[in-house]
Amino acid sequence: MISTSDPVALNLHAFSNTTEEEFLAQLEAGKRFVVYHYAVSLVVYTFRHPTRIHVAENRKKAVLNGLPWTVLTALSGWWSIPSGPVFTVQCLLWNLRGGTDVSSYILEHIRNQDPRYQYGML
Repeated sequence: MISTSDPVALNLHAFSNTTEEEFLAQLEAGKRFVVYHYAVSLVVYTFRHPTRIHVAENRKKAVLNGLPWTVLTALSGWWSIPSGPVFTVQCLLWNLRGGTDVSSYILEHIRNQDPRYQYGML
């Protein structure tokens, strides 16, 4: 479901010094790592982008954390035909569901930083 945010586009460098055990402990503690999406329309063009990675404790808090991006999209996403309304509805749905969980991309990045994982030693 992260079609609009290619893992390469995510800023995963903040997790380069995190160990797999530390990250898995955060996931087990109930933390979710999510991105929100926003759409802004100009007269003839609409662009849709993900935000930086946010940490949410639960789904309700995740929806509240994404509220600024939801409001931005609701106010400025509609004004280009035909992509404006389509991108706006997509972003609103993603944000009102609590964002897009990118924990698996982060975990893969952390594992790729470990040379033992790259050589099949784990």
